[in-house]
Amino acid sequence: LTLIGEETRVIISPNVTMVTIMDNTRVTIGFGQTGYSFFENQRYARVTVSVLQGQLKKSVAIQFRTIRGSAVGPGDYAETDIVLVFNASTPNIIVDIPLVDDGLAEDDESFSVELLAVTPSGLVTIAPATTGITIINTNSVTIGFEKQNYQVSKHQGHIPLKIQVLRGTLGRTV
Repeated sequence: LTLIGEETRVIISPNVTMVTIMDNTRVTIGFGQTGYSFFENQRYARVTVSVLQGQLKKSVAIQFRTIRGSAVGPGDYAETDIVLVFNASTPNIIVDIPLVDDGLAEDDESFSVELLAVTPSGLVTIAPATTGITIINTNSVTIGFEKQNYQVSKHQGHIPLKIQVLRGTLGRTV
């Protein structure tokens, strides 16, 4: 865009500027969170896929699937590979991935979910395309003393020793 001054008493500086025309028709679909955590004894890992930017004018289908990590299906969760269909009236789709409480005392485990294969192609951008899910083990807990060393006088009648949870959870108060 260029401005030209007809009047000699007007100085236009700078007389050139850049105008950017934004494509507000672009639609972005993705995960609303960068990561999720669920207790192993919960029934489902609930994941939300959303239209994050723009407005859909046509329906699109997006593949949603789980990806193994330290957690593997079917022992820790139900492997999932489904198609999600978004249209103008669908801002969010919630996917419940069944979790398996295997009863084992183990470390927390994780897996990922991924969005891919938009049909028809070119209508939307997928971002973020993956997110992580942590399954918090509810079958074991490690506890220990708050301090490694305590010093007491031999004349002291008692000493409070504080115990704390160092790792894990049972998903309930014990």
